Amino acid sequence: FVYPEVLQPYVAHGHIDLLPEARGRHIGQRGMQHVMQKLADAGCNGMHLQVSPKNRGAQKFYVTLGFAELKHPSLPRHTTFMVKSFR
Repeated sequence: FVYPEVLQPYVAHGHIDLLPEARGRHIGQRGMQHVMQKLADAGCNGMHLQVSPKNRGAQKFYVTLGFAELKHPSLPRHTTFMVKSFR
């Protein structure tokens, strides 16, 4: 997969998976915030990630972290792209 130009403002690609027993304890939220802060401090302009269109819980989780859905004709339609700018 070659990254489409529309993702260039969001050069970091993020992903997180937690076992069920770790969910709901803010571990994922704190981990993602830590990684995003380190990336921003290093000069990274933003992050993108992919979420299953059926996984509403994950989409809501990423929205609480400041991500927004990005739709563009150059992006595959079988997945939901979410982006966050660090600038």
